[in-house]
This record gives sequence, C-alpha cells and structure tokens, in this order.
Amino acid sequence: MRAEAGNSAVSLELPGDAKSMKLALLKLKIIKQTSFLVGIGMFLVIFLPGYAKIQQLRQKNKELEIEMKKLSRENLVLHSEKDKLEKDPAYLEQVGREELGIVRKGEIIYRLVPEEEKKK
Repeated sequence: MRAEAGNSAVSLELPGDAKSMKLALLKLKIIKQTSFLVGIGMFLVIFLPGYAKIQQLRQKNKELEIEMKKLSRENLVLHSEKDKLEKDPAYLEQVGREELGIVRKGEIIYRLVPEEEKKK
C-alpha cells in the first residue's frame, strides 16, 4: 500500500523482517498475558481453599474462646459452692435437707400432696 502526497511517495508497508518482528512481539505479549492469567488461576486454586479453611478455623477459635469464658465463670461458681459446703455447716445442712431430703433423728416429714394428684 502506498500513499502519495505531492511528488513524494510514502510507503506504509513494513518490510518482511519488520512484519515478522511485530508478529513475534505480539505472540510474546499474548504468551505473557496467558501465563499471567494461568498463574493467577493456579494461585487461586492452590491458596483460596487454604484461606477459607483459615477463616473457618478463626471462627471456630472465637466460638471456643466464648465457651471457655462461660465454663470459667461456671467453674468459679462451683468452686464457691464447694467452699461453702466444706466450711459452713449450716449451709451444708440446708442443702442436705432441700436437695437430698435428709432429716435429723426423731424428725417427722410431712408431705403435702396437691389436689390434682389426689384425684388420679
């Protein structure tokens, strides 16, 4: 293809070596872009499941920390109860009477039966 302006002729066609050079550069650019995309794809395939697992483990860790705090509070309450049972005879007697139905020698227990149970 030739473009003529006045007396001078300008050639827009590339010589054979320049065409092959341009084609080689274009192929190299395509290969680089493809390699980059394949690399990104491999990165996602390899590391994305691991990242998801880490997030899942972090959530589980938070849940376990909450459970641990709850159990620590419950443990403190139980230690307090144990200390009261070991050191306070009046409290020990009260718990024994209320929860276990223990009576002193010579005491008589009266049980009141609700009306509903009498009818059955």
